[in-house]
Amino acid sequence: MIDLSDSSWFLLAVFIVVVWWLIRTYIPSYASALDFLGLSLVVSLILLNTFIFLHRLENALSLSQFLKFFAAGGLCACITHAAFVPLDVIKTRLQTNPDKYSRIWPTLKHIYKEEGCLMLFQGFSATAIGYFLHGAFKFSFFEVFKALVTGTNKVQTPFVSFLVASVASILAETVASFSLCPMEAVRIRLVSEPSFARGFVDGLPKMWKGEGYRGLYKGLPYVLLKQIPYTYGQFVSYEVCMKLLSGTSISSSASKTVDLRLSVLCGLFSGIVAAVISQPGDTLLSLVNREGSDMPVSIHTFHILVKRHGPHKLFIGLGARMLLVACMLAGQFFIYDSLKALVGASSSLSSPPSTDENIITQISVHH
Repeated sequence: MIDLSDSSWFLLAVFIVVVWWLIRTYIPSYASALDFLGLSLVVSLILLNTFIFLHRLENALSLSQFLKFFAAGGLCACITHAAFVPLDVIKTRLQTNPDKYSRIWPTLKHIYKEEGCLMLFQGFSATAIGYFLHGAFKFSFFEVFKALVTGTNKVQTPFVSFLVASVASILAETVASFSLCPMEAVRIRLVSEPSFARGFVDGLPKMWKGEGYRGLYKGLPYVLLKQIPYTYGQFVSYEVCMKLLSGTSISSSASKTVDLRLSVLCGLFSGIVAAVISQPGDTLLSLVNREGSDMPVSIHTFHILVKRHGPHKLFIGLGARMLLVACMLAGQFFIYDSLKALVGASSSLSSPPSTDENIITQISVHH
């Protein structure tokens, strides 16, 4: 009899699907033999885990808690991303036109002198709307998936706890990326082609009319390529930093002020790590949106872009992006903690770091 409170069924399903996909993709000689078996297996596992998830739903977050995290996550992401739009404009120019733009400061002076101050805020509305939805879905669904995967049982080992948190973050980011992709496509087009449209309200219907849903979602694989490592690196590096600082004088007090100081410090560190490991995907996303909707999204396209621009150019704009992401995550953690306290979010998600607790089981402190 299936124990619906045991997360091993879900973890086994994920493992089998990943192994099947790797064999199917990288060993073509076995592809035809695995097609029917793999499809049947995937459908069965999806149905099984859907049933298990529905059974556990009553033990997951309440609707009021979900809405609190949805609002807090959306607001902190919206505020921080919108505040750094000018730096993001510079970063996008460095990525999409490296022959013309090579460094941050000269790019800033050129945009200000030739195109005006308002150009530094190009794509502001698309960024604000897109990242509000992205942050809202990312933070809230991380909590939902973590609760659903864990069920009523407490995670017993650090490895299983780490695995559950990793799976939950990947699934939550996948959901969130579907809301972000159209906004990001419009934003990149507005920044790389200022004459394309007057703004987001004008650009979204124009892009839909000219390229359809394929144009808005053609960069989805690259959004996932950027966002999943970003989210994963953000979680892990933040918790490692929090663990290292938990025994220092900075955390000797349990006051809210000290907690927010730790949030800012660890946010800076996690921003640097997340920016580095997600930079190739971010550059490819900018390039594929610049090329237009006629560029097929595939592994072959990935190789074409790498060959055309060179592996080293995947890290163009990294300096600007490290500065952007580090400052953004520091502010994001600060705002998120403050908003959670304001709306009365569950204390289990905002407890101060402790040297006696396992670092992995604290992964939900800020997400």
